[in-house]
Amino acid sequence: MTRFEILVSANDENSLDDEVSLLLEDSTNAGSFGEETHVSIDIPQNQDLTDESHSSIEIEDEPIEIHDDNIVQESHEAKEDEEAKHAREERKQAQLKLMEQESQSYHEELQLQPLMNNHIRAGFVFQMTSNEFNFNDKSEFEYIHHGSIFPKSMRHILQETKSHALHLRFQRGKWDAEKWGALPDNGYYIGGSGAELWSSVEASDKNSAYGQWKILANSLSGMFCASLDALDSTHTIFPKYSFIENDFANNNFRSPVFNEQHDLFLLHGSLPNEPVCTENLTPLLKLLPTRGKVGLSSILDGHRVFDNPWHNLALDLNTICDDITKKCKYTLDIHLDMVFHIPTVQARNDRPIPKPLTGENLRCDYSKPYDAFQCFPLPDENSITYVLSDVFGKKINGSPLISSIPSKICLKAPKETWNFFIVVNDSVYGTDSNCFDLSDDNADKDQDFYIQSDNTDLIATEKSPISITRSLSDDNNVRTVFKNTNDYPLEILHLESVPWFMKLYLSTLTIQISNSSPKSLRNEDSLERTVNFTSIYYSPAIDRKTSNHLEYKLTIPQMSTVIISYSFDKSLLQFAEYPPDANHGFEIDSSIVTILSPMNYYVRSNTLLLLLSTPDFSMPYNVIILTSTVMCLIFGTLYNFLVKRMVPLKYADIYNKRDSPIAKLKTCMRKFI
Repeated sequence: MTRFEILVSANDENSLDDEVSLLLEDSTNAGSFGEETHVSIDIPQNQDLTDESHSSIEIEDEPIEIHDDNIVQESHEAKEDEEAKHAREERKQAQLKLMEQESQSYHEELQLQPLMNNHIRAGFVFQMTSNEFNFNDKSEFEYIHHGSIFPKSMRHILQETKSHALHLRFQRGKWDAEKWGALPDNGYYIGGSGAELWSSVEASDKNSAYGQWKILANSLSGMFCASLDALDSTHTIFPKYSFIENDFANNNFRSPVFNEQHDLFLLHGSLPNEPVCTENLTPLLKLLPTRGKVGLSSILDGHRVFDNPWHNLALDLNTICDDITKKCKYTLDIHLDMVFHIPTVQARNDRPIPKPLTGENLRCDYSKPYDAFQCFPLPDENSITYVLSDVFGKKINGSPLISSIPSKICLKAPKETWNFFIVVNDSVYGTDSNCFDLSDDNADKDQDFYIQSDNTDLIATEKSPISITRSLSDDNNVRTVFKNTNDYPLEILHLESVPWFMKLYLSTLTIQISNSSPKSLRNEDSLERTVNFTSIYYSPAIDRKTSNHLEYKLTIPQMSTVIISYSFDKSLLQFAEYPPDANHGFEIDSSIVTILSPMNYYVRSNTLLLLLSTPDFSMPYNVIILTSTVMCLIFGTLYNFLVKRMVPLKYADIYNKRDSPIAKLKTCMRKFI
């Protein structure tokens, strides 16, 4: 006997034939596929069949034939697809219901932005929110540990270190503001070169806050495989104005003090020579509920992310509270930004093993001398075509079911010159907004994103509102240049953290505006009439304990350049204080510029490389080798004189026989006999 499941539908709810027929396929017997089986079904005349109903019948394995034109045949494959789709939908609804109960959310987005010279910026955004808790009810702190989205490890770090907010940055490369324009997100999620960390810690005093800071840095160091444990007192400052004014306005530090006897302390530290690699990316992906397996994070690969001219990793964890309801929640934002050079990526895909191009593949300028031995290369072409999988090396694996909002991919470029389509099973689709929502229904389909332009010079970028450069001169001067090319003045806040082995002389600080002569800081009246140099805070360094901390507000007039410089002296370090690569020099932290008015914009300057008086570390090695050689010569000579005997050659055999061990043994035996 073979059991079949038959879907019966009626076109007319008032009447139905007494006998219906279907072409049945016995899937249990591959040899009888397609054999026709006849079955008769008796259905009562008064049965309501407006809705689809299922009937189970048992039939004999014998060939019979029936026909009915009113019945729609459904294949076994279509049923499986429908069941799989229904199961996915049920799982998604269950996850969404759980998230609604716990007031949590998760969202991810990818923004693509073409840049000059065939570059493209890829910006990944992952946002998570924990369930709410009452900060006055200590028992609710245990409840939030049972969330299904927010990472428990980050929650544990915040509670153990009493941190209300922490911001972590990893950045390498140089953002070319002249060609690429303003930083993404107004530079808020972009850090300085290396590693940068700042946090708001609840404590009773500065010493207690620094103790919590060290626990926080050590915990993050182990979690993200970074050298953040090196953020000691010589690399840590307490910002006076920076990170506070605009951050309070953006509600990033809008959280109450859980203990009325405590206060919030803001600490900042950076390591400009910290390398950024795959070991920092993998722990970051583990914080996501998708674990880098589904959704936009599935295309992130360390070899692709860090093999580019510029990349930045940002993690922002905040505590947001409502003063009325006394409810708080944690928010976690992860931003990954990187810039790819498309011709370089395509060349690496075509030639994984680097090798020279053949003659026919060279693009030479024939207006210049050209032969078999010389070729002046042409610049990159203005027209370009590629797919997203060529850039990241893999395709996006669906959309996470745990999110109530589908994953989004957008291209920020002029619609007239840039084409952005999604290709699903060789079918091409497009939108007017150049944005696509990824659906989990297409997870098992072959989908990719197509990007094409005939003129890559036409891009949608904004001009950077300010340009800042720092340099060191041979006469021990730090020179910072602020350039404002706008037709309105800029009010900025400048923060510098200088290591203790640079002895600053604040009395030598001078300001030069455009091509005017330098003016001393002590000439306050003339200074305020030009640049409005105010709110100066300076904390001098203590040798081997704290660093120099300088902050000030400055107004840069429109269409002008302001140059600020001051002198310093170099200190001598102890032998053990030099790093292994002492001859490379010491990297100085980037200065931080915050535009307060008329916009909010954040930018870091370049790092500085300071060369100190470095001892000859090879000298101890040379002394040890020379001393050991002399000692060996002296010891060897004395040993030969004391042990060896000089005899004529003709008596050598006689002395050898007499002094042999056997001869000495016989002599001893004769004494006893």
